Amino acid sequence: MAIPIDPENLQESVDLLYKFGTGFQAAKHCDLSPSTIRDRAMKGKKMGMKPQTETVQSKVQLLAKQVADLKSELGKIEQKNLNIDEIKSKIFKMVNMDDTTPEWIVKPSDKKSSPGVPTLFCSDWHWGEVVFPDQIGNVNAFNLRIAKERIKLLTEKTIEMLFKYTVNPKYPGLVLAFGGDMFSGDIHSELTETQDPMMKLWVSLQKEISRMIEIFLQYFEKIHIIGVVGNHGRTTRKPVMKNRVYTNYDWLLYQQLKTNFQKNNNITWQIPNSTDCLVKVQNHIYLYTHGDQFRGGSGWGGPVQPIAKGQAQKMMRQSQIEQPFDTMVIGHWHYRLWLPGTITNGSLKGYDEYSFIGNLAFTQPQQLLWMTKDDMITFFMPLYLTKRQKLKPPEWISVMKESKDAKPGIP
Repeated sequence: MAIPIDPENLQESVDLLYKFGTGFQAAKHCDLSPSTIRDRAMKGKKMGMKPQTETVQSKVQLLAKQVADLKSELGKIEQKNLNIDEIKSKIFKMVNMDDTTPEWIVKPSDKKSSPGVPTLFCSDWHWGEVVFPDQIGNVNAFNLRIAKERIKLLTEKTIEMLFKYTVNPKYPGLVLAFGGDMFSGDIHSELTETQDPMMKLWVSLQKEISRMIEIFLQYFEKIHIIGVVGNHGRTTRKPVMKNRVYTNYDWLLYQQLKTNFQKNNNITWQIPNSTDCLVKVQNHIYLYTHGDQFRGGSGWGGPVQPIAKGQAQKMMRQSQIEQPFDTMVIGHWHYRLWLPGTITNGSLKGYDEYSFIGNLAFTQPQQLLWMTKDDMITFFMPLYLTKRQKLKPPEWISVMKESKDAKPGIP
């Protein structure tokens, strides 16, 4: 009894005979004899087999490519579905490093000796961005060199305000809060044209902030660090709702800082898995969020209207889930405001081309420092990080003024 021949082998012979013309020529390109190729090709043709053309081959190759692409997409989806503990374990090895609120923040301070708990709020640093002074009337300039100078000045002014201008300061520690947009990111193509690659900026910024923390440790026994993400640090072109913080360079920055100081028990951390973070300081509850969720701000009321509306919505939601707060703390708007129940921060970057062309109000580079005692904010201070430059009049105006002041008849 003859053994049935695999149809694939028959098809192969049909294709070989079609391609090379004779069984003798086809045999040079396979392990079959000329007669075997002819016999199999004849059987295949009787079964209705036809030579596979280049078009069919192309379709096969296309299908193979589609399968490979689907496998690649599946791998990406599986990667996105990693939970937070797996990400920390694989990247930072931080599974056992739980975020906790230290007792010294919640515990009321001694009324006689301590002025309260100081908080330095750092947001909207836009590390890496370049602001060209000649494009905004020479009222501001910004680049990495200037950013480093302003961080240094911010550190010095914080220490000066808290220890030089306060009588017998005895602080239980410092709350150091980061409010997002620490990078300008690459969400707009024009940003990538003037700044360094994102990973290079990420490395350099975590070094700058680490140096800042080390200086503060010389003055404060304990530091509690908070970190919420902004919108400029996202790794996606469009904002996403799922896994929002895990696709953001801000979150990656905070995690690296946490790793840098993981052996220091005097530093505690609150890096939430969501965009909002509740922090209780003594008897006052703060809700930290970046503020990009609030839309509007171009009308007569400026940013006041969307911020006030956003604060009311946050308050309603938090009341419904029985997690109320006293004060919402945001950045994003680059404009210092102190509204009822809301603190809005300035920026390290300061005035830029977007603000100038949009006719937005001028604001100096600044960050906020305040004090919490019991259930009140007792001290509130903007820390200005540069002086506004005076505009120089054009040369022809100076010439005209000199001509006007000159006395007639005197050369």
